[in-house]
Amino acid sequence: MRFSRPLLWISVTLILLAGLYWFLLDPVYVDFLVRPGGPDVKVRIDGHQQIATVTDADHNLYAICLGLHPGRHTIVISKPGYVSVTHVINLKRGESERYLELPPLRKKSPTTGDSR
Repeated sequence: MRFSRPLLWISVTLILLAGLYWFLLDPVYVDFLVRPGGPDVKVRIDGHQQIATVTDADHNLYAICLGLHPGRHTIVISKPGYVSVTHVINLKRGESERYLELPPLRKKSPTTGDSR
């Protein structure tokens, strides 16, 4: 199979830009558990929906493999029947990985909708 020169140039340029992205922006890999878990848990980081790496009834594991960049990030976790929570984290430049220890979600009160 023969590639044309413009296609080769575009491919090489994209590879170089991807490499610069990782080296210059210094992503931080983030892992955390959401308890209780299940397929109805919704996690958004900076407004973007996340998909659990592992899901079961006890907990969902979220491993953000593409990495988050240094700075402030907002994690919003929701599950029907539970109080939604917001966590704000500040990732530092030079940090390569962060495990977040998040408390379990609290059930809503059946009468008021508040947490118990």
